[in-house]
Amino acid sequence: MVPATPTSPAKNVPVPELPEAAKEKTPEGAVAFTEFYVELVNYTRTTNSTDQILKRVVETCQTCFEGTINQSEYRREHGLHVVGGGFEIEVLKADIDGKYGTVLAESRLLEFKSYDEDGAWAETSPATDKYLTTFTLQDDGGGWKVLSVESAEM
Repeated sequence: MVPATPTSPAKNVPVPELPEAAKEKTPEGAVAFTEFYVELVNYTRTTNSTDQILKRVVETCQTCFEGTINQSEYRREHGLHVVGGGFEIEVLKADIDGKYGTVLAESRLLEFKSYDEDGAWAETSPATDKYLTTFTLQDDGGGWKVLSVESAEM
């Protein structure tokens, strides 16, 4: 992978692959899927490509769309790319209840900046403090999908 610079988006960014463990309907499987989802969030922000993440979220996941998908589509449509940033988690607990999984984690966003194709600065998003984040997953019969992501300040 070639990282992004103010004048060039990232290149040759590998698409995250769903690990076998993330297919399991166990607490460990829910954790593996959530970690995979975070990789997809970072991939989507880096590439502005939403195809992969759209396969892994429920249409009603407001945070999934407002926090990642819509922003990446906007940047793509306006010729912007992200330099830096990332979403990090540290899993604290996971549970399964029927077709639903819940993963509780500490999370934070790292600072990033957006630039246009000429290297002109467009926006800065500062790093956040740690949040307590709950990922709610749903097994739709074809595997886990993110139903909701909710965060609260710690």
